[in-house]
Amino acid sequence: MASFHADSVALSYSNVEAAKQWWIKAFDCKVEKVPPDWDNPLPSDVALKFPTEREPTILLNAKAEVE
Repeated sequence: MASFHADSVALSYSNVEAAKQWWIKAFDCKVEKVPPDWDNPLPSDVALKFPTEREPTILLNAKAEVE
């Protein structure tokens, strides 16, 4: 089985709200304030944190803003 590790991940969605709800339901993530040191902030940015993490490691944003 392959293993993957990253400090953080950024994902673009056509429906950020639906994606946020999926991450919350599937992994019990919590919404956090987007850290100021994250690059290229967008209006749609949503930062999520896993329950076992101290800081957010997932960034969701709108696909239309990225393209």
